[in-house]
Amino acid sequence: MASSSRSSARRSVALLVALVAVAASACASGHGIDADADGVVTGLVSQVTGNDTAVDAFVLVDDDGSSHLFVPGVDLTCDGEPLVHLREHLLERDRLRVTYATNADGALEATSIVHLDG
Repeated sequence: MASSSRSSARRSVALLVALVAVAASACASGHGIDADADGVVTGLVSQVTGNDTAVDAFVLVDDDGSSHLFVPGVDLTCDGEPLVHLREHLLERDRLRVTYATNADGALEATSIVHLDG
């Protein structure tokens, strides 16, 4: 059982490191916080962090190939579904439109997620 906990912890740490790297590369490439003046990004979910009941953060890759790291806003849903539904969009490679605001910490805070495919 302890081995399973350590393995899960390692995966969580690896995913967090990957998210930080994506965020750093997005800022370095000029596609960080001010990536879209309208506060809207359209693209595919490439990563989701959290657990089975909550999402801590997710990454959307836009049509130009730039990655955007989002934290969920209060009571955020994914087209009315619980936010963990993002994992299905990740697997099915569905296009999404995320509306966001920059919060006090400079993070992109998702305020709306709309499924664009069929």
